Amino acid sequence: MPVVKGVTPEALHVGVGWFEDTASPGQIGNVAVAGHHGTQGIVRELLDPKPGAVVLVETRDAVYEYHLTNTPAQSWVDHTETWVTDPVPGKTGVTPTQALITLITCKNLFRSDERTVAFGVLAKTTPKTHERPPDHGRR
Repeated sequence: MPVVKGVTPEALHVGVGWFEDTASPGQIGNVAVAGHHGTQGIVRELLDPKPGAVVLVETRDAVYEYHLTNTPAQSWVDHTETWVTDPVPGKTGVTPTQALITLITCKNLFRSDERTVAFGVLAKTTPKTHERPPDHGRR
């Protein structure tokens, strides 16, 4: 799914929204994203994974493999809770030492004041090669 800047209703109708004040994929800190869960949702399967499940984030330069550290179906917060987007979720003011990811969606299929939250840690980075196509003698 495409990742777009911001978590406005408009942004979430286009793709997964990135909290712009959080880390970028692969960086030390917490890259936090949110998406709809309903029938138009793009994170419908967020309730199914278990710890160790793989989340792939692809950018122009690399593919980042995060492993979940919790069971999202058992992890939810009120929509007013902001600690989940902290650089180290649940540890406000702590300097991060790992690359983390937080995935957020509504707890229920449709509108809900509770949010299901999945947390993960970066396990692998695979850089992409940007080879130029052969010029076949053209100048």
